[in-house]
Amino acid sequence: MVDFSTFAKVSKDQWLEKIKLDLKGKAIDTLNWDITDSLIISPFKDSSDLPNGSEARSIKKDNAWAAMEPIWVSDDLSAANGQLLLALQGGSNGIRIHTSKILNVQSLNKLFNEVYLEMITVDWVLPMSLSISDQMAHLSEYLDSQGKSSREIKLSFDGNLKSLQSTDIGRYPTVKFITIDGLVYYNGIEEIERELGSIIYELCQSIEQVGASDLAGLFNSIQIKLAIDDCYLLNIAAARAIKHLVRLLFEGYGYTPEQDVHLSCITPKSILTDDINYNRIKQSTAALSAVASSADTIQIYHSEGEDGESSKFSRKIARNTFHLLSMESYMDRVVDPAAGSYYIESLTDIIGEKAWTYFQQMCTKYNQA
Repeated sequence: MVDFSTFAKVSKDQWLEKIKLDLKGKAIDTLNWDITDSLIISPFKDSSDLPNGSEARSIKKDNAWAAMEPIWVSDDLSAANGQLLLALQGGSNGIRIHTSKILNVQSLNKLFNEVYLEMITVDWVLPMSLSISDQMAHLSEYLDSQGKSSREIKLSFDGNLKSLQSTDIGRYPTVKFITIDGLVYYNGIEEIERELGSIIYELCQSIEQVGASDLAGLFNSIQIKLAIDDCYLLNIAAARAIKHLVRLLFEGYGYTPEQDVHLSCITPKSILTDDINYNRIKQSTAALSAVASSADTIQIYHSEGEDGESSKFSRKIARNTFHLLSMESYMDRVVDPAAGSYYIESLTDIIGEKAWTYFQQMCTKYNQA
């Protein structure tokens, strides 16, 4: 084992002087990353930039994630079931179900035929016109008929929070009913502070709407969906920052979470180009950044209108990407892989601070309105 105490300490000023020599007269500021006019990041960071360390560290016990695959459910439930089984047989361990109507017990029997829900993660996306509580009631009845309960499956809902009965969070404590869809705020890296600040503001509004009598139960019922593009380092920093900001928000309510908020990372359609192969590289980079930020679920984009052999191949490539990240690269064995990087830690803190400021400004505007 190397004893690093035997090496002479080098100050940041000494490092910067060496960098200036290597640049041969070129100003070091030219290497800065100008994300926005007010968000400019120097390329060199060391321990002096984080004298007290960073609080934006993951508190997960592992880095396991669910590889999500979307399933659009139409009236042909047998076809949806076939697609669902194909996804699971291909290696997906998470399903994002999109439905346009409430499915009763009979429909759920057809959709989940030969599917072991307790072995996968399920995210249920509902239109704003449908009731989360109604769908949960039918799903609970279906689980009862199968001799199971909602506690045995990893389940979340993405829909109209106003359609949720206030008693459901206590009745189903393991279900994540409150989803903040951050993809609606995504508008490229230049809008990162507005994006994260808006997510926190919407979460704050949701907490006020549901009521904060049981903060621990409320925290466990939250899912944050975050857009991940091909900006690798910023993705990691943004994902780590949003988890820290959620903790800060709950601490403001008087509760200190003992775990990270459930984070679901999704590649948005807007980052895609006309070059299919280039898109696969971009999405692989995005997926890797989500893994490095310890996301709980990750989804590589699939168009709702995709069908035929090209769609099957595209989905297979997406699954194989996750297989490579876990089975070949062992990324699921390292908790918070980005921790300890002065650059990413600093970037996380800077973005988090600016997003929190934006959130406070939104609160001020709301209170003055």
